[in-house]
Amino acid sequence: MPSEEHDNSIDDLVERAKCGDQFSLQQLLLEFYSQWLRRISRKLPASMGSVIGAEDIVQEAFTKVYQGIGTLRSSSRHSFIAWVDRIVDNEVNDQIRKWKAAVRGGQYNKINDQSLDNLVATLSRDATTPSRAIGRAEAAQALRIGISLLPKHYQQVVIGRIQGKSWTEIAEQLEKRIPAVRGIFFRAIARLRDDLGRMSAYLSSK
Repeated sequence: MPSEEHDNSIDDLVERAKCGDQFSLQQLLLEFYSQWLRRISRKLPASMGSVIGAEDIVQEAFTKVYQGIGTLRSSSRHSFIAWVDRIVDNEVNDQIRKWKAAVRGGQYNKINDQSLDNLVATLSRDATTPSRAIGRAEAAQALRIGISLLPKHYQQVVIGRIQGKSWTEIAEQLEKRIPAVRGIFFRAIARLRDDLGRMSAYLSSK
């Protein structure tokens, strides 16, 4: 059971996140990541696993959390968790509806775990990056949170590359020139490298 001191610390993070502190929001999402992942896994039909995973849904939900955190009235731990629970549940229900309406699940784009691991390794090549000090699962969670907080077009480019899409495919999807898509990707990677370094330092200090 969380201590009163821990609850107060979470309350402080919620308040700072509401005021626009992105790092505080990242800490909150990482703190309860496993809890929300289990919640999604319990609700997700097993037959959906081949087209979209719980990790993909939690990433989509976190984007909505980032977009709406400023509207949260209370700064308490319990209010924050209940609010995110509702967002997570709505996202699960939305994805299930899409899945049921889809023909052969064609519109889903699941992120391959190995591809995500490869991106973590790429971002961790700098010897000064603290992500070397934490486990693969924690680093992947931190990276997914970082992706979910990127602007939508940044997300589309990064996820497209993780999924193995060519620059041409992504450029056509976004209706942009290839040099512009490459620029978006490298700016996104710079942000993710910084995010992963900060979150790794935070996890290593816990």
